[in-house]
Amino acid sequence: MKNKIKNTFAEFLANSVGLVCVIDKEFHFLMVNHEWETTFGFSNSELEGKIAYNFIHPDDLEKVRVAFQQLKTNKKNSNQITRYSNKNGSYRSIEWNAYSDEEKIYITAQDLTDQMEVEFNLLESEKYYNNKYKLQQIIDAE
Repeated sequence: MKNKIKNTFAEFLANSVGLVCVIDKEFHFLMVNHEWETTFGFSNSELEGKIAYNFIHPDDLEKVRVAFQQLKTNKKNSNQITRYSNKNGSYRSIEWNAYSDEEKIYITAQDLTDQMEVEFNLLESEKYYNNKYKLQQIIDAE
């Protein structure tokens, strides 16, 4: 029965559409699912054993350290948005949730990069047209 559960869990991870990983208390990746390679370009072997902090955007490191510190007492941390390094050197924004036990931290995440870019472009477009409208009102008033 235990092997069946283990195989079912491994199959679940292999077919999960979100980012899933397990890290140890020293922040080494112990396991990542295939979505990490799809999203960031790093293979499992390039991530497993590496320190997770090394992939976090420098400006996000402190808030991630605080979030992981909170896991020691709360055991859960949710809705954190952090930029992670892509293999090509760019960064992708992910929203992650974590659960901690005595030995490991279990993380699920989703990539928000494309959604955030669309929202940013919409805001920029709105600013542009608002400014254009205001300028036209000034011209018409003269």
